[in-house]
Amino acid sequence: MRVVFDTNVLVSALLKRGSVSAEAVELALIGRVRPLFDNRMIAEYQEVLKRPRFRFVAEVVQSFLEDFQAVGEMILEPEQYARPVPDRSDLPFIEVAISGGANAIITGNQSHYPREIDVPVLSPSELIRRLSQLGY
Repeated sequence: MRVVFDTNVLVSALLKRGSVSAEAVELALIGRVRPLFDNRMIAEYQEVLKRPRFRFVAEVVQSFLEDFQAVGEMILEPEQYARPVPDRSDLPFIEVAISGGANAIITGNQSHYPREIDVPVLSPSELIRRLSQLGY
C-alpha cells in the first residue's frame, strides 16, 4: 500500500512511542506500507521535527528521517493540483498522493483535505484497521 504521511502523524509518532501514529509509521519502517514524498515534504518534515518546542534530539530526528526515506519513494515532479484547498501548506501532500498513485493520505487533520481529490484521507487508526482487514 502506497501512502502519504502528513507531518502531524510523524510528530505524533515521535512524541508518543506506542501510540496509534507511532504504530502507523512503524508499518512504513518495516515495509508494510510504502511512504511517498517529495523534496518539499522532506523539507517540511525536517523543519517541523526540529522545532525547539518538541525537544526532539537532533540525531534521533536525522536517523528517523533517513530510515523513513530509505523505505519510501521520492516523487520527483508531482503534478500541480489546481483546485482550492482548505490549507495551502497541504498542497505538496495532495500533489504527491495523486501523482504517486497513493492509496491514502494519513493525517490527524482530515478536514484539511478536500474530498474530491480521489485519494482516501485516513487517520492512523483507519490505516491500521484497513491493513488488518487486508491481512497485513
